[in-house]
Amino acid sequence: MVTAELSFRVVRRVDDETIGDAVDRLVEALQRNGQVLSEEWPIAREGRRVRTYVSIPEPGALRARRKSRWVSAARLGLRQAGLRLTRVTNLGSEPVALDVCRHKAPSSYVLYTTGTSMESPLRCGECFDPVPLYRVPHTDECGTYEDIIFWRRNYQRFDGIWFASRAGERFAYRCLSRFDSDLSAAGREVCERIRKLTGKRVYYYLYRHDGRSRDAERRRHCPSCQGEWLLDEPWHGCFDFRCDRCGLVSNIAHDVR
Repeated sequence: MVTAELSFRVVRRVDDETIGDAVDRLVEALQRNGQVLSEEWPIAREGRRVRTYVSIPEPGALRARRKSRWVSAARLGLRQAGLRLTRVTNLGSEPVALDVCRHKAPSSYVLYTTGTSMESPLRCGECFDPVPLYRVPHTDECGTYEDIIFWRRNYQRFDGIWFASRAGERFAYRCLSRFDSDLSAAGREVCERIRKLTGKRVYYYLYRHDGRSRDAERRRHCPSCQGEWLLDEPWHGCFDFRCDRCGLVSNIAHDVR
């Protein structure tokens, strides 16, 4: 993941609110297109110069060839607002972020995120590194990846409630751990759309923290089909269970490991 600076020039008299709205629309369009990962982006104006800072998946993420019709419309909106995007500068890699997947054609994917992750929630089934969303076809009927982005936001909210161990934590845990929760249903629908678009199997991760014992955990069956899903060795070092029929992966409960 890379931090980038987007530099703009004010080409005619315009107020700060108009500038902020135009820049926001552009970055939001880039975000819905998988080119920007940031949920927030500070904007600074100094005279005719305007800058904003975003996190992107890789150095070439903002290349014009990746743009969508929404990004093109936002670029037009910039000009109509009296702004011009003059330069994109990659400032460097984010120290604690993962590098993106280098496989050109992964055999499978995993939909996976955590409460603090900023990377793409689509992981490579070969190396488990993040896959930029723009490497797969648009998954939303509007020509964006909003369905994936909204699922990630909701997942991270529930993960935050669970991690904080306050009001609602049991409900949040059920949302994260049950295959038939509304959150999991939305995520599995995303997986199915990606599968149809790519022809690749896509797994959905079910979080598991509470367990009676390690032996009881190892005897667990797939919660969807009740089939055997315990692996001989953990997949990618973190998934002890995998059901190829239902597209589910999980782990032995953390509190009994």
